[in-house]
Amino acid sequence: EPTCFHGLGRAGAQRWAFKRCKNCLRWFCVVFLQQHGGLLRIFPGGKTQFVDIEPKFDRLLLFWSDRRNPHEVQPAFATRYAITVWYFHADERARAKEKYLTGQQEVSERASPPPAAPAGGLSLSEPCLGVL
Repeated sequence: EPTCFHGLGRAGAQRWAFKRCKNCLRWFCVVFLQQHGGLLRIFPGGKTQFVDIEPKFDRLLLFWSDRRNPHEVQPAFATRYAITVWYFHADERARAKEKYLTGQQEVSERASPPPAAPAGGLSLSEPCLGVL
């Protein structure tokens, strides 16, 4: 999905956790200065601590975009461009396809805490960020 934030000082999105599983985001801002804003703020594991990621040119970001990593876009004061690709689980893809075919709008769910890790093992719900 191509996106253009016009830099009017409004946030692009409030804190959300989508039903999508993975998000692949690439920015095309040729020049980024701190005063341009528009940072992506991610709350790994749904905690209050956050990570701000600058929308620098040619940066590629891969992250879980469901409740494991609620995220929001900070106000932008310069025009910026991005392309986003979402990867679904098979059942969520089927539901999204049905909503599309029936004309329903996709509904995001508010951020909620991630599921607890199973005793004695790693959880697939651990937050994961990859920035290139």
